[in-house]
Amino acid sequence: MAETDRPSETAVEWIPIEWTWDMDSVGLSIPALDDVTEFKVRTRCKRCWGSVRGRRDAQGNLTGIRCLVCGQALEGDAAKQEEDRMSKESCANAVNSGWGFQAKYGDGPFAQKVFPKIDRLTEQELRRRVTQSKRQYANSPRGKLTRREFPEGSPGWFFLQARILVDGVSRATDYGRNSVVDSPATVVNSDGSVSVQVDTERLSENPRHREHELLAAVGSLLGEGMMGAFACELALKAISLTCTDEATKTHDLVALFDELPRESRDRLTADSPTIRDVLAQNRGTFGAWRYFDIDSGTEAWHGMVNPQRSRTLVKAARVILDEAEYVGLAADLEVKANRGVRVSGDKREHRETVDLTIRGRESPPR
Repeated sequence: MAETDRPSETAVEWIPIEWTWDMDSVGLSIPALDDVTEFKVRTRCKRCWGSVRGRRDAQGNLTGIRCLVCGQALEGDAAKQEEDRMSKESCANAVNSGWGFQAKYGDGPFAQKVFPKIDRLTEQELRRRVTQSKRQYANSPRGKLTRREFPEGSPGWFFLQARILVDGVSRATDYGRNSVVDSPATVVNSDGSVSVQVDTERLSENPRHREHELLAAVGSLLGEGMMGAFACELALKAISLTCTDEATKTHDLVALFDELPRESRDRLTADSPTIRDVLAQNRGTFGAWRYFDIDSGTEAWHGMVNPQRSRTLVKAARVILDEAEYVGLAADLEVKANRGVRVSGDKREHRETVDLTIRGRESPPR
């Protein structure tokens, strides 16, 4: 075989990973008089409270900050200045947390949520408290979720379900959409007339494509709003259960917010000053939107076509999930899949088994 006839080797393409700094988990150490206090810090986008990543150059200098959810970003010197501002801000918030003061965030587009070390119940202490609560509620009171139905660790299931819902709707959220109606592009001509740009290819494929796209957009917002409200509900109930051993059976988000421990309400309001207003505007969203009829009311119908309303509701869910983590809620989700194909003559049989393991955890403050 001639040299030129040899088959070429398969080319290997190396893809550089630029956004390597996981700003969702940042360590912070502050020297004290007799010790060094360690804090966990999560960087958040103030627009949507989403997770953030950073990019550094070969010398380790920060060159970019970007939100993984809505895409808000800073580049170059602006990113470096924001990093310096957040660093000073998080140090101040960490110190002030020891004195009982709530976090304060400046004017930048990003924030760093500080999670200080908290004296928490041991597993044995939590088990003892839950057992005592079960005795107290020998018969679960009407309208209450108690430890009789939710033993130790199970509020972590609520926490996990809320996280799954939020991550799911985040993939479908379009932060560039300001209206449910995607209006055709218009151009004002020099003579004052207006021309409308039409996508002829899509029109030829489906003359009713705009109608179908409108229904899909409304459906997307409907699902986003309902799942965002349900995630808020689950996370709020999880916090109440792990902190007080009970929660109210209701879809009313304001009622669930108001029954939280005062410390949780204060931290939530510090992270998102309008969070109670957002919950009030959507207090009946999950209950009312499940059944699509005229009795849903004008307010509900407006919510179904308002992208901003759905986005602020899902942001509230992310803020509440941070508080759930703050009070010690966590969960493990493990998926194992086995696949195989058995060939017998012309017959082929495909078999797949999936093992799903969920473990809820909680370690509430003393």
